[in-house]
This record gives sequence, structure tokens and C-alpha cells, in this order.
Amino acid sequence: EQDRLQEARDILEDGLKTYPNNYYLLHKLATIAIQQGDKEEAFKVFSRITQLQPKNLGAYTQMFYLSTEHKEKVKYATIIQEIIHGLEREKALEKFNKKDYVDYAKLIEKLENIVFQKYNLKKKKIQRTEM
Repeated sequence: EQDRLQEARDILEDGLKTYPNNYYLLHKLATIAIQQGDKEEAFKVFSRITQLQPKNLGAYTQMFYLSTEHKEKVKYATIIQEIIHGLEREKALEKFNKKDYVDYAKLIEKLENIVFQKYNLKKKKIQRTEM
């Protein structure tokens, strides 16, 4: 299996020489790097994705899980929280009905609590806007 993963990784790296900003190729490369146990390379690739797509919640989430230092985890958790709240505000502006907004806000809060409790992080207070 490792040979096939390496072959796939080589193909993706060749593709990135021609299409260096291709999200699909970058994401697949990072995924394979994780499968190969190369967390450092995966982290670098996800970092590249966030440069191309600053609001890519998935890439920041992967960086959070790949981080080894508490300080880094706090940094990425804060970025994730800011993206989530930014998305929450965008959704509110799209005029969902109030019940949907409240349900969405509760879901986001539950997800944040799970992540922050699991990693014993201090939650940053961000005011929510009322609709």
C-alpha cells in the first residue's frame, strides 16, 4: 500500500508543478501525506491551502489537529472560531428565518464547546448579533 501511496503522491506533486494553486491536488497531497505519517508535509500543504483560500475551514481544522504545541492549537482554534462566526454572520445576512438562525447558532456553539473542551482551550468571547 505504501508503494501505491508514494506513486499517487509523486503524480500529485508532478501535477502541482503545472497547477500549483489547484485545491484538489493540494488537498489530495495533504491527505496522502497524513496516510504516510508525514504530518509535517501535510501541515505545510494545508498551510498553502489557507494562503489560497483564507476562509477554508477544513484546512484550518486539519492544521489544528496536526499542531503539536498548545500555543499553535490556540492560534488555529481562534482562526476557526473567527471563520465560523464570519460564516454565521454571512448566513444571517442571507435572511434565513429566525428559527434556522437560532438552530445554526446553537449547533456552532455545541461544536465549539466540544473542540474547546477536548483540548482544554479557553474560549474567545465574540458577541453574536441578534436578528
